[in-house]
Amino acid sequence: MFTDSTPPSTVTGAQARATGAGTVGVTWAASTDDAAVDHYAVYAAQNAAPAIDAGHQVGTTAVPSFVHAGLTAGQTWHYRVVALDAAGNASAPSSDVQVTVTGTPVKYWVDTSPTAPVYGSPTSTTQTGTLNAGTNYVYCKEWGRQIGNATTYNHWWLKTDPDTGPANQYVSAYYLTRWGNDEAKDNNGTVIPDC
Repeated sequence: MFTDSTPPSTVTGAQARATGAGTVGVTWAASTDDAAVDHYAVYAAQNAAPAIDAGHQVGTTAVPSFVHAGLTAGQTWHYRVVALDAAGNASAPSSDVQVTVTGTPVKYWVDTSPTAPVYGSPTSTTQTGTLNAGTNYVYCKEWGRQIGNATTYNHWWLKTDPDTGPANQYVSAYYLTRWGNDEAKDNNGTVIPDC
């Protein structure tokens, strides 16, 4: 019988960004393990690197990203991430990353073309307005239904305030003019954070 005693690799590439009013998105590079990484534990504290203990754990996730919501504008938060395998072996924690929470949504500027339909959610098929071709801002991204065809397509949907229709609607990243299949980046090449 095999007993797994090898921890996953240390989490690297951690970043924290203010992604909206009272919201922080934390991302990192996926860890590796001799069996498989089961999940990640995210630790947070105000004004100093968090201890790796239950009192500082703010959540777990199976993917290398996490959204910390319900925060107050002006607060500074620090984050560290640990990878765990199914046997409970834990990696060394990531480096400490910090961010100051904003009170207004962060805008990411993207070029879109042609004029695009917008929807109330990434899975909706009922059009609620349009986003004109040109340079527009978006707030964040969510995975949803595919738009496109067999060779050019995108599953990412970007929250935006369209030119016609209600605010906080979704446009497919398929209409971004600078990037390829299943990519959602702003005009500077920054990956748009998860909502």
